[in-house]
Amino acid sequence: MPRRKTSKSSIRNVQFVNGSYLISIPARIAQKIGLRKRQKVVVSESRNRVTIKDWKKKRR
Repeated sequence: MPRRKTSKSSIRNVQFVNGSYLISIPARIAQKIGLRKRQKVVVSESRNRVTIKDWKKKRR
């Protein structure tokens, strides 16, 4: 099914698979913030917003 053409390209559908919610991130945004394939990230929520941060390994 082709994607609907809208004036806002940031509209995405939420999917539910095996107990987890999935939302696709546009490739241009992933490249802009430096996401890589299989990268570990920390996802947190605050005031109805979701934040994605790079996971930092704890030093011993």
